[in-house]
Amino acid sequence: MRSETTGPILVIGSAGGLGRRVCAEVARQCGPDSLVLGDHRPDRAASQAQGHPGAGVRRADLRDTACLENALVPPISAVIVCPRQERPEVQRLC
Repeated sequence: MRSETTGPILVIGSAGGLGRRVCAEVARQCGPDSLVLGDHRPDRAASQAQGHPGAGVRRADLRDTACLENALVPPISAVIVCPRQERPEVQRLC
């Protein structure tokens, strides 16, 4: 998977049940330096990132378009969205 990306992979909803599993798989396949954990509570993502040394953390609140735009600033090369969204904001911004 690493060769297919040019930058890190942002996992939005990283602290949820599915998000934690996705983060573990991204770190396993691509290395923790290819992982950026995104959550509307960055303290929660930062705590989780301790299990993936080298991983980044970004605030990613699906209810705040400006926050999402900031989370998607390059060099993010891929986004995996794990939580249920009320509106497809991430898809619209990508």
